[in-house]
Amino acid sequence: MSFKINKNRVDYFKKCCSIFWEYDEEAIQDGYQLKIKNNGDIITVNIYKTGRILVQGSLKCSFLKSAKEKVERIINTIDLTINESNHQLIHRAQTLKDFIETLDINSDINRMTVVIICDTSCEILLKARAELIAEKKKIQTKDLKLDFRDDIYKFINGKDCIEVMEKRIKNLRKRRNKLVHQGDIPTTKDAEFALEVLSEYLEM
Repeated sequence: MSFKINKNRVDYFKKCCSIFWEYDEEAIQDGYQLKIKNNGDIITVNIYKTGRILVQGSLKCSFLKSAKEKVERIINTIDLTINESNHQLIHRAQTLKDFIETLDINSDINRMTVVIICDTSCEILLKARAELIAEKKKIQTKDLKLDFRDDIYKFINGKDCIEVMEKRIKNLRKRRNKLVHQGDIPTTKDAEFALEVLSEYLEM
């Protein structure tokens, strides 16, 4: 079974695979091969730098069909992220990230700035994703709740593929709320976590 994705999303595709499976990875010509074992069965997922994805296994393999479905789910999720219509919003978030990476997080003020800007940037990226979902699912944007954090993902193909990312974004929002509503100064680990979440989300 062969699939095609944007070649710039190859590394992200491999990252998504790690959410579903544990695998042994080997380098192959112009890409990677993932060997996935399940109850004695083995399938391989070849990921080529050209964007070609090849899923192989014995027809008797009990989980070949479910593996194919998961690969399709990941690809559907990636498809939402490469539409050029939201390029401006993504560029805005990237510009904010470039700025906060210049800050020294040994400073209380800078750590506060990092957490707030990372949370804001994730909100910008969520807005971009909401617009893509509305377009893909033929949903009127006005029908999405103003605060769509909790229910936006029910509109996304491959929900379980990005569920991990959504939990991390919610954890970032909790850290931001402690600062804004309780006056808790973020720790160095909080600032590092915020940058890590934003960086990961920008890769999606």
